[in-house]
Amino acid sequence: MNELLILGPHDRYNYGDLLFPYIIEYEIGNKFDSIIYLSTTEADLSDVGGRKCLSIKYLEKLSVSKNYTLIVAGGESLFTGWHILSSYLSPNFRKVLRLFSYTTKIKNCEILYHRIFNYIGRKYLNGKSYLPLSVALSEFKQIEKICYNSLGGSAMDSKLYHALKFNKIFNDISYLSVRDYKTFALLQDDNIKATLIPDSAILMSKYFSCDFLETKISNDVKYFAKENKYIFFQVSKHLGLLHLDVIVQQIESLFYDKGMMVCLCPAGLALGHEDQVALSKISSKLKVPHIFFEKVTIWDIMFLIAKSNVYVGTSLHGAITAMSFVVPYVGLHIEKMGCYLQTWAVKGLDKKVDFENMNSAIDFALNCDVSELNKNLACQFALVEESFKRMLG
Repeated sequence: MNELLILGPHDRYNYGDLLFPYIIEYEIGNKFDSIIYLSTTEADLSDVGGRKCLSIKYLEKLSVSKNYTLIVAGGESLFTGWHILSSYLSPNFRKVLRLFSYTTKIKNCEILYHRIFNYIGRKYLNGKSYLPLSVALSEFKQIEKICYNSLGGSAMDSKLYHALKFNKIFNDISYLSVRDYKTFALLQDDNIKATLIPDSAILMSKYFSCDFLETKISNDVKYFAKENKYIFFQVSKHLGLLHLDVIVQQIESLFYDKGMMVCLCPAGLALGHEDQVALSKISSKLKVPHIFFEKVTIWDIMFLIAKSNVYVGTSLHGAITAMSFVVPYVGLHIEKMGCYLQTWAVKGLDKKVDFENMNSAIDFALNCDVSELNKNLACQFALVEESFKRMLG
């Protein structure tokens, strides 16, 4: 009996992390007798569109009568430590981590900080592998094959990578694909064989048409999206509060210049993202017509982006959703966004944008060549579909 294990952070409400199980299941699930979704903790986020998942402890009691293939689902999962995932699940752990984060600014302390807090995080979540998502065959002997599906690791510093000897993880990986040039170059420099592939969530429009999404979304979302021309806007709590006044000024200017409404909608509602906190504050300060959807499912988010005129946000999977539904996009501020857009976006939309330049970027996006977006999408589709075939080859 062949069982597919899909490992990822499916235990927290972050839009992109809840998409991967569907994509992998629909692309290759029929090759297996059963599928198990695994995360750091057991969780059921089916009320917002997620898959019910079991704890990673499942890997400690695998049956000798089954053949197991494990796929690390995607996202910024390469090199992510136990302490990072713990901080998304426990407010107290997050406070302690932030309290000591200043030590990374001290020369040569970053390596020690990672080792100590990765160890503490692993004990906190009762983990067995050195890293929670970048697992190796040597750590789970019952598994026959481990594949990494279009992972990101753009935040990893080359010095830290070598000091922590992360390359040992890749010695027995059956298939390794990464999603941006920066991560790819880091591995290439260390003679690690990897394939550069777009994020697999790009396939979402292949499986979730707007007609399908209409059967899943709320009536309020459906009515608004069908009756209005609008800009979809999302921002994380940290960046939203930090740039609050600039964001409000840009949104108000957008309405006065173009008469377009803005739809404020979160994509990350888990601890550490908390988009809804910043968006609520922005909404309270805006003096122009807009709408704020605070409680949404992944289907609501997908539909609102698919029907928008432009996507604007810090969520990488928000931008990838726009790409998948041939909607122009403006990626804001963060490093992994910049790395990904530089690798896969069409010319003119291929750089992250500062908040002060948001409106000029929206102007460009509104006038971009839709045929180029379609050609870009077809290319990404082909690469990801071929990658899944090679993964099981």
